[in-house]
Amino acid sequence: MREGDTLVVASIDRLTRSLRDMLTIMEELEQKGVTVEFCTQGLTI
Repeated sequence: MREGDTLVVASIDRLTRSLRDMLTIMEELEQKGVTVEFCTQGLTI
C-alpha cells in the first residue's frame, strides 16, 4: 500500500481477529497515509 491508497475491507473482523493486531495494522497504515474503508460498518478511517 502507498500513500493515498484506500484499503477496502468487508468488515473489521475480516482484517484481523485481535484488537492488538488491529491497532498495529491501523497505525502502520496511518503512517503510510493509507485510508481504510470497512463496508459492513460504513466506516472510513
